Amino acid sequence: MGWGERQGQWLRRRRLDGAINRVPVGFYQKVWKILQKCHGLSIDGYVLPSSTTQEMTPQEIKFAVHVESVLNRVPQPEYRQLLVEAIMVLTLLSDTEMNSIGGIIHVDQIVHMANQLFLQDQ
Repeated sequence: MGWGERQGQWLRRRRLDGAINRVPVGFYQKVWKILQKCHGLSIDGYVLPSSTTQEMTPQEIKFAVHVESVLNRVPQPEYRQLLVEAIMVLTLLSDTEMNSIGGIIHVDQIVHMANQLFLQDQ
């Protein structure tokens, strides 16, 4: 299988996962943990504030719906899926002993920087 075919498979997979709003198991609880350690997550220009963790519990359906409402502002399903994947990588930070990650984390900027690094390596 060539590079172009693999790229096409990844694009189709991300487009499908993003279109059906598929997220990994425990995703919303992990987002909640990240929000406890930063001031918010900026996703495509909209901020999911850390104050949300004071208003809702990680298991609340209302919290999952709130996170989805932010993700659903992203019109391209494959880009939405990349944002979900980037958030999952950020959850590794929430599992550390670090008390605070800092201010607002710009998830979309992380994805764009990762893409630039990928393109430089090609």
